[in-house]
Amino acid sequence: MNMNPYDLMNNLNNLQQQAKEIQEKLKTIKCEGTSGLDMVKVTMSGEFQVSEIKIDPKVLEASTPAMLEVLLASAVNSASAKVKTKIKEETQNAYGINIPGLNL
Repeated sequence: MNMNPYDLMNNLNNLQQQAKEIQEKLKTIKCEGTSGLDMVKVTMSGEFQVSEIKIDPKVLEASTPAMLEVLLASAVNSASAKVKTKIKEETQNAYGINIPGLNL
């Protein structure tokens, strides 16, 4: 296999540009995960940062701390799964690549 060093550098530059574009795109992704019949909602960015948590007051009145912890964990996991799916869709549609480590 004979590879031209110029082609290798050009490909590397293209990959670096794509990586920068993906990083910028991640900042714009927002997904919402819910649990408890949508009584607990978590909004998460494409960088897996939680930006908002909403809890229906009825949940606070009717649940124990342990139940609220379960509902919060479930909503965070739901949001995280949606973010992973959205990242996969965005990168495959825009660049035709799959990011390793997302296990999708």
